[in-house]
Amino acid sequence: MPAASSIADTIALSVVAPAHNEADNLRVLVAEITAALGPLNLAHEIVIVDDGSTDSTPQVLRELLREHASLRALRMSNTP
Repeated sequence: MPAASSIADTIALSVVAPAHNEADNLRVLVAEITAALGPLNLAHEIVIVDDGSTDSTPQVLRELLREHASLRALRMSNTP
């Protein structure tokens, strides 16, 4: 795996989306973002920020991370 600095040097576009209890919508969201970015031929990343979900959002994100190399996930645990 490349060092973090070399990854950051190659990313031309980052798409960041919040997710709070969005387990049912994440697959569609990631698929639509991926489809929209594909024709641009830009090195990109998709960052999903889980804002303390109480549904199966974390599990769905783990599955999607295995399927999409450009996907990143952050989980915030100390949210109101």
